[in-house]
Amino acid sequence: MITDHIRNILLSRMIPQPQQVQFIDAPDFLWLPAKELTAMTPERWEIPLAWHNPSPQIRHQAITSRSDEQYELTVETDRITIAAGSRLGWLHAIRTLHQLAERHDGIDCIPCCRISDRPAMPFRGIHLCIFPETTLRDLEQKLRLAAYSKFNYAVLEFWGTFPFHSHPEFCWDDRRFPAGALRELLSRCREEWG
Repeated sequence: MITDHIRNILLSRMIPQPQQVQFIDAPDFLWLPAKELTAMTPERWEIPLAWHNPSPQIRHQAITSRSDEQYELTVETDRITIAAGSRLGWLHAIRTLHQLAERHDGIDCIPCCRISDRPAMPFRGIHLCIFPETTLRDLEQKLRLAAYSKFNYAVLEFWGTFPFHSHPEFCWDDRRFPAGALRELLSRCREEWG
């Protein structure tokens, strides 16, 4: 039974909270490794499925919406249905599934629910300061968390660590970020995380 206390816990996991959420009092969907992904998106969106590790039966339906990031998510005991008008909507639905999942004895359980959501604001940004002690791995983790939380812009402020070709004196010699690795990370952000 979904009590108010459990509902509040489930809502607190979703960042940002969806506009409409209805939890259904039914057995949880079990995200078992033996289940297979039965449908890809009709437009063949390049979605990093390995990163999201989808294994349950997921059905996709296209919707027409005012926002290309809108999605509708239905979790039932035996299946998950995602209705989205674009690749971004699909990604947001997958992220919401991850936020709802709770692991019990090695199996991810997702409560049955209906969710309808789209971003309240088109610009959802985060400002990250890159200090001399910040590593490339730290930066990638922060960018992944921002994408997981459905931010769509990141402002990176380098504190003496960006290797300017025109002004090399603005960067510490022993603390500079490798430009090639930085370009690769930002390219991967665009491709994988929307």
